[in-house]
Amino acid sequence: MIDAYDSALATVKKYHLPDGCTGEQFETKAHGVLELILPNLERPLTPEQITKLLVKFLPINLKMEGNRLLKNIEAAGRLADHELVVRECVTLVTKYQAESAHNGPRLG
Repeated sequence: MIDAYDSALATVKKYHLPDGCTGEQFETKAHGVLELILPNLERPLTPEQITKLLVKFLPINLKMEGNRLLKNIEAAGRLADHELVVRECVTLVTKYQAESAHNGPRLG
């Protein structure tokens, strides 16, 4: 039987943050999962699985940047540094949001 925390994790994984979300929204989601869900899972995730999960929380339009970030973190041997991953993701989201606001909506 799936417990409530496994179900909660499945739900958070299912819904991506929207394009143009704020860094604060990303950080809230990431820390919520790190602090409330992951410690209570019946079968804990590995540090690498957690890092990949956090990067997958990025909005879909930042998928390529997220993959690059993941490779850089792996190359630096920092896959278990989840606070670093959250900070780097927040930076990406904030940068994209600022660029979108500056450039305005993109047409077709």
